[in-house]
Amino acid sequence: MSSTRFAEGRVNQKTRTRMALLDAARQLIERGEDPTLELVAETALVSRATAYRYFSSAEAVLAEASIDGAHLGTPGEVLSTLDPGAGVADRVEHVVRHVSRQLVANPRATHLMMRSVYDLWLIEPESRVGRRIDFLEAALDGHDDALDPDRRSRLLHGLTLVCGAEAVLSALDVSRLDADEAIETIAWAARSLVHQSLID
Repeated sequence: MSSTRFAEGRVNQKTRTRMALLDAARQLIERGEDPTLELVAETALVSRATAYRYFSSAEAVLAEASIDGAHLGTPGEVLSTLDPGAGVADRVEHVVRHVSRQLVANPRATHLMMRSVYDLWLIEPESRVGRRIDFLEAALDGHDDALDPDRRSRLLHGLTLVCGAEAVLSALDVSRLDADEAIETIAWAARSLVHQSLID
């Protein structure tokens, strides 16, 4: 076997091991458990030492597994269901509704995700876990003629406040909205930010 093929095999094995750990964590979360990294490793049929080579803590694997478990897909997949000629407000609202629907669908997993993210930050303050910025960037791409760089940047960062688990849990837990009301309110807030950015 050539050294190149051997190296590729090692990379593939590492990818499979990482995915096995994430799949095991998702299975445990969906069963309503609050697993340790040791239990995740046992479920994935790998050693505890191996698990620690991929994730530094239970919080790290749970945070990533919870985010992946939201079934968000990719920005391209989500936007492909929208009319290619849609304006920036429609693109942003479409993305925000999609993210919100996935998070509202499983509130327990969403709560666990946020707890895991905050627990991870306490252990690793430099850690950054999140995918919303990719979706929002994609929604704004191709509309540079409507927004100058400063307004685009301000809008992008403003939208992170109304897209994601924090916005969903605020709507559900603080405002006590039902699922449909939460999604409608979040979508309204996102569209309002876009409109304000276009007229500023």
